Amino acid sequence: MNSAKQTWGKMKNSKNIKELLVNTPWIVIEWLAAIPALIFIFAEIRNLFDLLFFYDYLYDYFYDMKKYTYIAGAIIYIVYFSKRMVDKDNKRAEKNNTMIFFSLFALGMLLSTFVNGFTKYALHGIVYHSEDIWVYMSYPLIYYFSCSLIQNQTIKKVICYSFLFNSFLVAIFSLISHYQQINGMKLILNYSEQTDHDLVGFFRNTNHYAYYLVICILLSCILFLLEQGIIIRIFLFLNYTINIYVLILNDTLGGYLACVVGLAVLILVPGIFNQRWNRLSIFMVLVFLIETFISSFFYDTVMSSLINLFYDLKNISENNEDADHAGSGRFKLWKYTIKYIFQKPFLGWGNEGVAEKLTKNCNMSRTHNEFLEYIAFFGIPAGCAYIAGCCSAFWKGIKKSAKWGRYTLAALFAAFGYFTSSFVGVSMYYTAPLFFIFLGLGTDSGIEE
Repeated sequence: MNSAKQTWGKMKNSKNIKELLVNTPWIVIEWLAAIPALIFIFAEIRNLFDLLFFYDYLYDYFYDMKKYTYIAGAIIYIVYFSKRMVDKDNKRAEKNNTMIFFSLFALGMLLSTFVNGFTKYALHGIVYHSEDIWVYMSYPLIYYFSCSLIQNQTIKKVICYSFLFNSFLVAIFSLISHYQQINGMKLILNYSEQTDHDLVGFFRNTNHYAYYLVICILLSCILFLLEQGIIIRIFLFLNYTINIYVLILNDTLGGYLACVVGLAVLILVPGIFNQRWNRLSIFMVLVFLIETFISSFFYDTVMSSLINLFYDLKNISENNEDADHAGSGRFKLWKYTIKYIFQKPFLGWGNEGVAEKLTKNCNMSRTHNEFLEYIAFFGIPAGCAYIAGCCSAFWKGIKKSAKWGRYTLAALFAAFGYFTSSFVGVSMYYTAPLFFIFLGLGTDSGIEE
């Protein structure tokens, strides 16, 4: 406390901006860097609050909050680089290779837009997706960059648990609404539209909620294994099991398989816990499998989807007339998207540039594969820069995990889950930032705070 007062006193008595920057400790700048992530999570909390008490889910605060994110991002850049300049500090940038790749990714977006034009899609996106070129660029340049500056484990803890406590409430209220709808009761969440008893949380689609659930489940799992306090571990285990149940009822196969891959990595990559076979991690995997097995007796959800997946793979291998329907029509989308990529390989078609073509041929405007989506929009070089950035972060995580703090490791693991699900997913303004937030938190320069 005395140290904090002394620091504040020195900052307050600074005679000019340069002296203020010198007297400002890095921990203050890291708290500043947490603002975009906290703004985003606050918007999630506000959306849930409104669904409970006021509005329907067609109105959300992500639209309103993004201007504050842009302002916060600009301030972070100014303060960060000014602080580095006066401190002559290069340590904080020299090991963040991921940001180099993501900067090239953002540059590719700009070049593609200049070449293809600042069209209505570039400036406003499609209403349903609400991703204009500036929203896309904010993912790596604001959400990832700002969170990658955070090295203090306490700040990472605040962001992780803000997200997890909200995810717990979303799961509880979604389940209540689900059973209320089944029984013809008034829903506790004021949805303007909901069909077939789908669990959508505060999202517009079950798939979108599944992306969110993957992050929540894997983050809860890893923190349960790494935390020490009994109370917080009870919460984490409850959050893990409840959200697995929600994911099963949500019946989104891509999200389910992403969790399977993530949990397989938990077992197969010994570097994560410095042990080849950690009994507690095996227990957590068994919990996931047991919940799936028991639920299959009561619900026709994930197990039947897995069976359909094998038929889809068979149809694709035989290239028969049913192959285009594989993956709920994704295979047909991918074929057409790859065709469009080869027509404009270097700078792509621009933001949402293939939407009308895909709608005409496939009755859907997005590719349902984020890697192909970025490549089709912004070109192969930009898409490769995105993939390289992600892979560089995960590779560093595998090599250095034994030296990293628990929240760094848990965040990286959660980001990996989203990355896996994105193979069959679409980016959305209210889910994609979570990937870049947790990937940023999963970046560690090794600098002690």
